[in-house]
Amino acid sequence: MDSRHGDYEQQQIRAIEEWEDRPPSHLARAVGFFSAPLTWAAKQVVPEPTMEQALNAAFTAASAVSGSDDLLQEAKALGFTATAVTDFRDAPLHVSDCLVASVTRWAKGLAGAEGAVTGMTGILGLTADIPALIILAIRTIRKIGYCYGFDTARDEERPFVLHCLSAGAANGVEEKKAAIAAAMELRNVLDQPAETALKKTESEILSREAFAAAVRNLAKQLCINLARRKAAQVIPVVGGGIGAAMNVLFITDVAEAAHRLYQKRRLECQTIDATRAPVAQR
Repeated sequence: MDSRHGDYEQQQIRAIEEWEDRPPSHLARAVGFFSAPLTWAAKQVVPEPTMEQALNAAFTAASAVSGSDDLLQEAKALGFTATAVTDFRDAPLHVSDCLVASVTRWAKGLAGAEGAVTGMTGILGLTADIPALIILAIRTIRKIGYCYGFDTARDEERPFVLHCLSAGAANGVEEKKAAIAAAMELRNVLDQPAETALKKTESEILSREAFAAAVRNLAKQLCINLARRKAAQVIPVVGGGIGAAMNVLFITDVAEAAHRLYQKRRLECQTIDATRAPVAQR
Protein backbone atom coordinates (compact mmCIF):
# COMPACT_ATOMS: atom_id res chain seq x y z
CA MET A 1 0.00 0.00 0.00
CA ASP A 2 1.10 3.53 -0.74
CA SER A 3 2.54 5.30 2.29
CA ARG A 4 1.37 8.62 0.83
CA HIS A 5 -2.20 7.72 1.77
CA GLY A 6 -3.70 8.07 5.23
CA ASP A 7 -5.74 5.52 7.18
CA TYR A 8 -9.01 6.36 5.49
CA GLU A 9 -7.50 6.04 2.01
CA GLN A 10 -5.89 2.72 2.97
CA GLN A 11 -9.29 1.41 4.04
CA GLN A 12 -10.77 2.45 0.73
CA ILE A 13 -7.93 0.85 -1.23
CA ARG A 14 -8.71 -2.44 0.50
CA ALA A 15 -12.41 -2.00 -0.26
CA ILE A 16 -11.59 -1.39 -3.93
CA GLU A 17 -9.51 -4.57 -4.07
CA GLU A 18 -12.31 -6.58 -2.43
CA TRP A 19 -14.83 -5.21 -4.95
CA GLU A 20 -12.55 -6.05 -7.88
CA ASP A 21 -12.34 -9.69 -6.78
CA ARG A 22 -16.04 -10.07 -5.97
CA PRO A 23 -18.23 -11.87 -8.54
CA PRO A 24 -21.21 -9.98 -10.04
CA SER A 25 -24.49 -9.98 -8.16
CA HIS A 26 -25.62 -13.49 -7.23
CA LEU A 27 -29.23 -12.37 -6.82
CA ALA A 28 -29.50 -11.05 -10.36
CA ARG A 29 -28.07 -14.27 -11.77
CA ALA A 30 -30.34 -16.41 -9.61
CA VAL A 31 -33.44 -14.49 -10.69
CA GLY A 32 -32.37 -14.93 -14.30
CA PHE A 33 -31.96 -18.69 -13.83
CA PHE A 34 -35.35 -19.25 -12.24
CA SER A 35 -37.12 -17.10 -14.83
CA ALA A 36 -35.27 -18.61 -17.80
CA PRO A 37 -38.46 -19.45 -19.74
CA LEU A 38 -39.33 -15.72 -19.79
CA THR A 39 -35.86 -14.47 -20.69
CA TRP A 40 -36.31 -15.04 -24.41
CA ALA A 41 -39.39 -12.82 -24.48
CA ALA A 42 -37.60 -10.05 -22.59
CA LYS A 43 -34.63 -10.14 -25.00
CA GLN A 44 -36.91 -9.75 -28.01
CA VAL A 45 -38.25 -6.44 -26.69
CA VAL A 46 -34.85 -4.72 -26.72
CA PRO A 47 -32.57 -6.61 -29.17
CA GLU A 48 -28.88 -5.75 -29.52
CA PRO A 49 -29.25 -3.12 -32.30
CA THR A 50 -31.93 -1.35 -30.26
CA MET A 51 -29.79 -1.54 -27.13
CA GLU A 52 -26.88 -0.03 -29.05
CA GLN A 53 -29.09 2.85 -30.19
CA ALA A 54 -30.35 3.28 -26.63
CA LEU A 55 -26.79 3.53 -25.31
CA ASN A 56 -25.82 6.20 -27.81
CA ALA A 57 -29.01 8.16 -27.14
CA ALA A 58 -28.53 7.80 -23.39
CA PHE A 59 -25.28 9.77 -23.44
CA THR A 60 -27.07 12.72 -24.99
CA ALA A 61 -30.09 12.43 -22.70
CA ALA A 62 -28.02 11.95 -19.55
CA SER A 63 -25.97 15.05 -20.28
CA ALA A 64 -29.11 17.15 -20.00
CA VAL A 65 -29.83 15.91 -16.45
CA SER A 66 -26.31 15.61 -15.04
CA GLY A 67 -25.85 19.02 -13.46
CA SER A 68 -23.44 19.68 -10.63
CA ASP A 69 -24.99 22.58 -8.67
CA ASP A 70 -26.51 20.19 -6.13
CA LEU A 71 -23.11 18.60 -5.47
CA LEU A 72 -21.47 21.97 -4.94
CA GLN A 73 -24.12 22.83 -2.34
CA GLU A 74 -23.84 19.47 -0.57
CA ALA A 75 -20.05 19.75 -0.45
CA LYS A 76 -20.35 23.18 1.15
CA ALA A 77 -22.58 21.67 3.84
CA LEU A 78 -19.86 19.08 4.44
CA GLY A 79 -17.27 21.80 4.91
CA PHE A 80 -15.63 21.88 1.48
CA THR A 81 -16.19 24.87 -0.81
CA ALA A 82 -15.97 24.28 -4.55
CA THR A 83 -16.87 26.48 -7.50
CA ALA A 84 -16.59 23.70 -10.12
CA VAL A 85 -16.57 19.91 -10.09
CA THR A 86 -12.86 19.84 -10.89
CA ASP A 87 -12.26 21.37 -7.45
CA PHE A 88 -13.37 18.07 -5.92
CA ARG A 89 -10.01 16.65 -7.01
CA ASP A 90 -8.63 18.48 -3.96
CA ALA A 91 -11.43 17.55 -1.55
CA PRO A 92 -10.81 15.11 1.31
CA LEU A 93 -11.71 11.66 0.03
CA HIS A 94 -14.41 11.14 2.64
CA VAL A 95 -16.23 14.26 1.36
CA SER A 96 -16.32 12.83 -2.17
CA ASP A 97 -17.49 9.49 -0.78
CA CYS A 98 -20.34 11.20 1.08
CA LEU A 99 -21.42 12.91 -2.14
CA VAL A 100 -21.38 9.55 -3.91
CA ALA A 101 -23.62 8.05 -1.22
CA SER A 102 -26.12 10.86 -1.79
CA VAL A 103 -26.05 10.41 -5.58
CA THR A 104 -26.56 6.67 -5.19
CA ARG A 105 -29.51 7.02 -2.81
CA TRP A 106 -31.28 9.38 -5.21
CA ALA A 107 -30.64 7.11 -8.21
CA LYS A 108 -31.87 3.98 -6.40
CA GLY A 109 -35.07 5.75 -5.37
CA LEU A 110 -35.78 6.92 -8.91
CA ALA A 111 -34.89 3.52 -10.39
CA GLY A 112 -37.29 1.74 -8.03
CA ALA A 113 -40.15 4.12 -8.77
CA GLU A 114 -39.61 3.93 -12.52
CA GLY A 115 -39.39 0.13 -12.46
CA ALA A 116 -42.56 -0.19 -10.40
CA VAL A 117 -44.58 1.94 -12.82
CA THR A 118 -43.34 0.35 -16.04
CA GLY A 119 -43.43 -3.13 -14.53
CA MET A 120 -47.16 -2.91 -13.97
CA THR A 121 -47.75 -3.05 -17.74
CA GLY A 122 -45.83 -6.25 -18.34
CA ILE A 123 -43.70 -6.77 -21.43
CA LEU A 124 -44.82 -3.50 -23.04
CA GLY A 125 -43.37 -1.58 -20.13
CA LEU A 126 -39.89 -2.94 -20.87
CA THR A 127 -39.70 -0.86 -24.05
CA ALA A 128 -39.76 2.26 -21.90
CA ASP A 129 -38.13 0.86 -18.78
CA ILE A 130 -34.82 -0.35 -20.20
CA PRO A 131 -33.87 2.83 -22.13
CA ALA A 132 -34.86 4.94 -19.12
CA LEU A 133 -32.77 2.72 -16.85
CA ILE A 134 -29.72 3.10 -19.10
CA ILE A 135 -30.10 6.89 -19.08
CA LEU A 136 -30.30 6.84 -15.29
CA ALA A 137 -27.26 4.56 -15.07
CA ILE A 138 -25.14 6.86 -17.25
CA ARG A 139 -26.36 9.92 -15.37
CA THR A 140 -25.41 8.25 -12.08
CA ILE A 141 -21.93 7.34 -13.33
CA ARG A 142 -21.33 10.86 -14.60
CA LYS A 143 -22.44 12.38 -11.28
CA ILE A 144 -20.18 10.01 -9.35
CA GLY A 145 -17.27 11.03 -11.57
CA TYR A 146 -18.03 14.66 -10.67
CA CYS A 147 -17.75 13.77 -6.98
CA TYR A 148 -14.09 12.86 -7.46
CA GLY A 149 -13.20 15.90 -9.54
CA PHE A 150 -13.48 14.45 -13.04
CA ASP A 151 -15.38 16.50 -15.62
CA THR A 152 -17.44 13.67 -17.10
CA ALA A 153 -19.22 16.12 -19.41
CA ARG A 154 -16.12 16.07 -21.65
CA ASP A 155 -16.32 13.83 -24.71
CA GLU A 156 -12.97 12.29 -23.77
CA GLU A 157 -14.52 10.92 -20.57
CA ARG A 158 -17.29 8.99 -22.34
CA PRO A 159 -15.27 5.77 -22.77
CA PHE A 160 -14.47 5.69 -19.04
CA VAL A 161 -18.18 6.08 -18.26
CA LEU A 162 -18.81 3.19 -20.64
CA HIS A 163 -16.31 0.95 -18.84
CA CYS A 164 -17.91 1.78 -15.48
CA LEU A 165 -21.26 0.68 -16.86
CA SER A 166 -19.68 -2.47 -18.27
CA ALA A 167 -18.11 -3.35 -14.90
CA GLY A 168 -21.41 -2.80 -13.10
CA ALA A 169 -23.38 -4.83 -15.64
CA ALA A 170 -20.87 -7.66 -15.99
CA ASN A 171 -22.34 -11.14 -16.37
CA GLY A 172 -19.28 -12.87 -14.92
CA VAL A 173 -15.92 -12.33 -13.24
CA GLU A 174 -13.99 -12.26 -16.50
CA GLU A 175 -16.25 -9.56 -17.99
CA LYS A 176 -15.88 -7.50 -14.83
CA LYS A 177 -12.09 -7.78 -14.75
CA ALA A 178 -11.88 -6.94 -18.46
CA ALA A 179 -13.93 -3.78 -17.88
CA ILE A 180 -11.75 -2.78 -14.93
CA ALA A 181 -8.57 -3.34 -16.94
CA ALA A 182 -9.94 -1.29 -19.85
CA ALA A 183 -10.91 1.54 -17.48
CA MET A 184 -7.44 1.63 -15.94
CA GLU A 185 -5.77 1.60 -19.36
CA LEU A 186 -7.92 4.56 -20.30
CA ARG A 187 -7.12 6.29 -17.03
CA ASN A 188 -3.43 6.09 -17.92
CA VAL A 189 -4.20 8.18 -21.01
CA LEU A 190 -6.75 10.61 -19.59
CA ASP A 191 -4.79 11.57 -16.48
CA GLN A 192 -1.32 11.96 -17.96
CA PRO A 193 0.08 15.47 -18.29
CA ALA A 194 -0.53 16.68 -21.83
CA GLU A 195 3.17 17.02 -22.57
CA THR A 196 3.92 13.37 -21.65
CA ALA A 197 0.83 11.66 -23.04
CA LEU A 198 1.40 8.85 -25.53
CA LYS A 199 -0.27 10.35 -28.56
CA LYS A 200 -0.52 7.09 -30.51
CA THR A 201 -2.09 5.25 -27.60
CA GLU A 202 -4.38 8.18 -26.90
CA SER A 203 -5.63 8.31 -30.47
CA GLU A 204 -6.26 4.56 -30.52
CA ILE A 205 -8.11 4.38 -27.20
CA LEU A 206 -10.15 7.58 -27.58
CA SER A 207 -11.01 7.22 -31.26
CA ARG A 208 -14.61 7.19 -32.45
CA GLU A 209 -14.09 3.70 -33.82
CA ALA A 210 -12.92 2.39 -30.46
CA PHE A 211 -15.88 4.00 -28.72
CA ALA A 212 -18.35 2.58 -31.25
CA ALA A 213 -16.85 -0.90 -30.80
CA ALA A 214 -17.13 -0.57 -27.02
CA VAL A 215 -20.78 0.45 -27.35
CA ARG A 216 -21.51 -2.61 -29.51
CA ASN A 217 -19.84 -4.94 -27.02
CA LEU A 218 -21.66 -3.35 -24.10
CA ALA A 219 -24.99 -3.63 -25.95
CA LYS A 220 -24.50 -7.41 -26.15
CA GLN A 221 -23.57 -7.55 -22.49
CA LEU A 222 -26.57 -5.47 -21.38
CA CYS A 223 -29.00 -7.53 -23.44
CA ILE A 224 -28.00 -10.61 -21.46
CA ASN A 225 -27.74 -8.87 -18.10
CA LEU A 226 -31.02 -6.96 -18.24
CA ALA A 227 -32.97 -9.82 -19.82
CA ARG A 228 -31.92 -12.06 -16.94
CA ARG A 229 -32.79 -9.49 -14.33
CA LYS A 230 -36.07 -8.36 -15.81
CA ALA A 231 -37.48 -11.53 -17.39
CA ALA A 232 -40.19 -11.99 -14.75
CA GLN A 233 -41.23 -8.38 -15.29
CA VAL A 234 -43.09 -9.50 -18.43
CA ILE A 235 -45.87 -10.76 -16.13
CA PRO A 236 -48.39 -7.87 -15.79
CA VAL A 237 -49.08 -6.44 -12.30
CA VAL A 238 -46.67 -8.86 -10.58
CA GLY A 239 -43.93 -7.34 -12.71
CA GLY A 240 -44.23 -4.03 -10.87
CA GLY A 241 -42.54 -5.32 -7.75
CA ILE A 242 -39.96 -7.24 -9.74
CA GLY A 243 -39.27 -4.24 -11.96
CA ALA A 244 -38.66 -2.03 -8.94
CA ALA A 245 -36.39 -4.56 -7.22
CA MET A 246 -34.32 -5.36 -10.31
CA ASN A 247 -33.93 -1.69 -11.24
CA VAL A 248 -32.63 -0.89 -7.77
CA LEU A 249 -30.25 -3.85 -7.92
CA PHE A 250 -28.95 -2.82 -11.33
CA ILE A 251 -28.36 0.80 -10.31
CA THR A 252 -26.72 -0.40 -7.07
CA ASP A 253 -24.27 -2.53 -9.04
CA VAL A 254 -23.53 0.25 -11.54
CA ALA A 255 -23.13 2.90 -8.85
CA GLU A 256 -20.73 0.69 -6.88
CA ALA A 257 -18.65 0.08 -9.99
CA ALA A 258 -18.47 3.81 -10.73
CA HIS A 259 -17.72 4.55 -7.08
CA ARG A 260 -14.79 2.15 -6.95
CA LEU A 261 -13.35 2.93 -10.38
CA TYR A 262 -13.45 6.71 -9.97
CA GLN A 263 -12.23 6.34 -6.40
CA LYS A 264 -9.30 4.23 -7.60
CA ARG A 265 -8.59 6.69 -10.38
CA ARG A 266 -8.64 9.57 -7.94
CA LEU A 267 -6.30 7.79 -5.52
CA GLU A 268 -3.84 7.01 -8.30
CA CYS A 269 -3.69 10.57 -9.59
CA GLN A 270 -0.31 12.07 -8.75
CA THR A 271 -1.88 15.45 -8.00
CA ILE A 272 -3.72 14.21 -4.91
CA ASP A 273 -2.62 15.55 -1.56
CA ALA A 274 -3.17 12.36 0.43
CA THR A 275 -2.30 14.02 3.74
CA ARG A 276 -5.64 15.84 3.93
CA ALA A 277 -7.93 12.92 4.75
CA PRO A 278 -6.60 12.12 8.25
CA VAL A 279 -6.99 15.77 9.21
CA ALA A 280 -10.53 15.88 7.84
CA GLN A 281 -11.56 12.84 9.90
CA ARG A 282 -11.23 14.67 13.22
